Amino acid sequence: MSKLIKSIEKACLVIELFDTSEYELSNQEISEKLNLTKSTSYGIVKTLESRKYLIQNPINKKFMLGPRFLELGFFVGETFDIKKIASPHIQNVFDDVGETVHLVSFSQKEAIYIDKRESTNSLRMYSQVGKSAPLYCTGVGKAILAYLDDHEVESILNNIDMAAFTDKTITNRGTLKEELKAVRKNGFAIDDEEIETGLCCIAAPILNQNRIAIGSVSVAGSKSRFDSAKKEKSIKLIKKSAYKISVELGFDVENK
Repeated sequence: MSKLIKSIEKACLVIELFDTSEYELSNQEISEKLNLTKSTSYGIVKTLESRKYLIQNPINKKFMLGPRFLELGFFVGETFDIKKIASPHIQNVFDDVGETVHLVSFSQKEAIYIDKRESTNSLRMYSQVGKSAPLYCTGVGKAILAYLDDHEVESILNNIDMAAFTDKTITNRGTLKEELKAVRKNGFAIDDEEIETGLCCIAAPILNQNRIAIGSVSVAGSKSRFDSAKKEKSIKLIKKSAYKISVELGFDVENK
């Protein structure tokens, strides 16, 4: 068994004290229940408060679970819904095109791989389920960015370092924004060796009822295998798959 980090374990125990019967606890109550010194429990509580995992009632000074859990709970619930609904669709794409297919959600400034159908073709990919990736230089990321609110895109770009992964990575914000316009017009994004040399990725957004991206799907593989015919086939398949997933998640067909 891996060695546990005691401070993190104690923080988890503090969080787990809160339930419907005890939704507010003072620092003294926390220290007594967990047999911790007041200074230790206070340090944990204030750290959790700084990250919005706990908030303090200004009247009785007791602590309760904070808004960060609502944010994470929404993301987790949304992720499970997407994965369940998308699974047969990404399997169909995989069966048809024979290349790796990704399902991606996102949180804040990163794309997160939540499902994958792995091709047997020999190409070691950046992606792994549970791993995050930049939005600005991946097909799945650009498909999401193109369908976010302009203010959210600005906020994301203002808080990332657009570092170059390859000599084809777009590192200029103006250039990226122009590409995002094209993505929105065409309904798909292409990563042409931007995150990984030799890798081609074609992605399309998963949209909610307000036409805002909540994820994306992609076909990815060695650039040498993506001739013009295969690219066209992959674009049609991935757009169709993303559209079907979007509809099942509540996308309004009448306002497409």
